Amino acid sequence: PGHTGTAHTLAERLGAVYGTGAMSDCFWAPVSLRTRPDGSTVAMPHLNIAQGSPRMVAVDANGVRYLNEAMPHHLFAIEMQEAQAGAPTIPTYLITDAVGMTRYGLGMVRAQGWGLKAALTEGYLVSAPTLRALAAKLEIRAAPLTDSVLQFNSQWNPNADDADGASATRQRPVDSRRPMTEAESDWQMLSASMGPVHKPPFYAVKLYPGDVSAVTGFTTDDRARVLNAQGVPIAGLYAVGSDMHSIMGGVDPAPGCALGPALVFASLAARDASARAQMPARLRDPS
Repeated sequence: PGHTGTAHTLAERLGAVYGTGAMSDCFWAPVSLRTRPDGSTVAMPHLNIAQGSPRMVAVDANGVRYLNEAMPHHLFAIEMQEAQAGAPTIPTYLITDAVGMTRYGLGMVRAQGWGLKAALTEGYLVSAPTLRALAAKLEIRAAPLTDSVLQFNSQWNPNADDADGASATRQRPVDSRRPMTEAESDWQMLSASMGPVHKPPFYAVKLYPGDVSAVTGFTTDDRARVLNAQGVPIAGLYAVGSDMHSIMGGVDPAPGCALGPALVFASLAARDASARAQMPARLRDPS
């Protein structure tokens, strides 16, 4: 709050230009919003494990499952925004069952249901004994929701290589506490990456696209020197972190994709500035 971009305005006046060609202007993640008792709002990012745990189904306001819950959080939030053009996908509803709540939690509610009572009281989570009742509380269509969950459950097979299972993120061993061969009373085996949503009560949380960090920033060289439109370094001006155009091209490959380059290029910028300060004035800046 209060950020006006004044520093960027000053840099632009010196000739700084923004990079282009990134997949997106931001790194994204789906977030859930919770209103505290004092009226303030807190946003929680749902990173890969959060929305991609077993027994998690994401649907739009029509009750239709339209994406793979285990896709990287960056792509998940981008898909939410792009799909909005054809269906009401903002918010998206992330749904789990009693087993999912106990094992993995949901959003700000931790495994074993820690914090569940307060989350329900404050309206952060919605719960119901049936999927139809849950749809009514969420004000979404019941029949498509039921069909989506049934279809999702039918794909659950630890030995199958279905469309979801083909995803590298979907195959990751989320539930490392349980071996895949452990017998279950309600299902014969527990998939390491999926799981049925069928045991009441059911729970849901609303997800919105949330920006994690800026991607588009000023064009720089390999020493973090800011370049003008002609590709010439601007004397004494450096940009790192979110002010620097991301070397990731707008793709979020792994945690640290913003912080890592920030640290590396800050070091390079400091070394270059130190060396520049020791040069004779006539040699410091390019002509």
